[in-house]
Amino acid sequence: MLTTSTCAVIVGEIFQENLVRGRGLYCRSIMKAQLASPAFTPIYAALTAVINTKLPENGETLLKRVIMQFRRSYKRNDKPVCTAMVKFIAHLINQQVCHEILGLQLLTVLLEKPTDDSVELAVSFVKEAGNALQQLSPQGLHAIFERFRGVLHEGSIEKRVQYMIEGLFAVRKSNFADFPALEDDLDLVDADDQITHELSLDDQLEPEAGLDIFHVDPQFGEHEEQWASLKRELLGEEEGDDEEDGDDEEEDEDEEETEEKQIEQQEIQDQTETDLVNLRRTIYLTIQSSMQSDEAAHKLLKLQTKPGQEKEMLRMIIECGMQEKSYMKYYGVLAERFCKLKKEWEEGYNDLFAQYYATVHRLETNKLRNVAKMFGHLMHTEAMAWTCLEYIQVLCGSVNVPRYFLGLWVLCWALLTGGKVAILKFSSACRWAHGGGVGVTTPCANRVNFKARRRRRPLSFPLRNCVQCRFSFPTFRKRERTNVPKPLPRITLLLGQSFPAVECYRRVCVSRVVCAKGC
Repeated sequence: MLTTSTCAVIVGEIFQENLVRGRGLYCRSIMKAQLASPAFTPIYAALTAVINTKLPENGETLLKRVIMQFRRSYKRNDKPVCTAMVKFIAHLINQQVCHEILGLQLLTVLLEKPTDDSVELAVSFVKEAGNALQQLSPQGLHAIFERFRGVLHEGSIEKRVQYMIEGLFAVRKSNFADFPALEDDLDLVDADDQITHELSLDDQLEPEAGLDIFHVDPQFGEHEEQWASLKRELLGEEEGDDEEDGDDEEEDEDEEETEEKQIEQQEIQDQTETDLVNLRRTIYLTIQSSMQSDEAAHKLLKLQTKPGQEKEMLRMIIECGMQEKSYMKYYGVLAERFCKLKKEWEEGYNDLFAQYYATVHRLETNKLRNVAKMFGHLMHTEAMAWTCLEYIQVLCGSVNVPRYFLGLWVLCWALLTGGKVAILKFSSACRWAHGGGVGVTTPCANRVNFKARRRRRPLSFPLRNCVQCRFSFPTFRKRERTNVPKPLPRITLLLGQSFPAVECYRRVCVSRVVCAKGC
């Protein structure tokens, strides 16, 4: 970036390019940058002054184009462009790139037929270049101020512009103390080395627009060699210096490469978990912005996650489902997709089941219900293995919340699977889990009774330390309405102690739990 502190450095970088061939491009770039950023005009003028001492043709071409741009904008009443060109000319006078006669002519043109805008431009020009004009041409500046005085006495301009003229006289009285010609950082050229171009507004100028167009150079190699020798002459370099500089540059490059390798090898540990927070935010927005579970799974698989962050993605799927007011199958299907994609993700959901079952008493009722139904969906679709039963430990004196969670989980799985199939699957699972049970550590049940629908034929087998599950189907009395849906099964889990009944969706409920011994 071109600033007062980097101006000298950028001059050396510009001379690395062929300014003889690129004279037109250089002038056009400087004018375009100055027009876009008028506040940096003193810096562009200082850069032009340095290049003008080495290559006067570049400075002359730039001055011609600035003058022609001012004429064009003045005729078109284009105030922004005219203001930028007036400011550029003022700072070129401060750098002695152009003669002070050009500034006096410009002020004469602006004050010949005074208007609010023209007088305003003249005031800004005198503030910028008044210090230099007072040193180079004090009589000419005195004549300009007399013209300002006459305009002020005529009173044909607005009060605002009149106040500007009065402020200009105050600035002149202080010898332009607040408006120095050159700043210390921008005084880069000695006055004896500077080349001043004597151009006026009345001259017939040629902008040399052909320099901006690319032309094939049949003698490109020779011209490049000539520029290389001219550059060494301008910068005061020798061939030996070039070789030494080349060796120094190679050494610097090697040092930079070693430093970059060392930086890459360093491991940065972020204790604030900023990456984790950003990952969770990305996963949440991805899930919420997807219309279907397949689309969400496809987007989540495209995320660039670091090793160890996959489990956080699985956890976020469950947490997003927990935030809903009621259970949505969308999250269950999404979790099912991930379970069936990789064995590691299936084991991850088994670990998450153990974590949520251990801390289920901390969840709200709505969140607890959504988590239980989600895991029930995973069991129904066989996305999770029955190995998750090994985490279940129910005591006769334990709290009721894990039992409530377990009841909702089994209920959702049984409703999705079907009564008969659920009996067979759960009975086989009970035979396997913990060597014959679902973790009831108090021997309060000696058998498990399954009653099939309507026929109520018990399927009994002796088990030790197991859960007694009874599937029954309630009937409705005759005095109730006849057009009622088919009764859904009522599941009773005998886990060693009673807990209050909980109503679930579609008239299905988990009834109270009693001890197998009837206590």
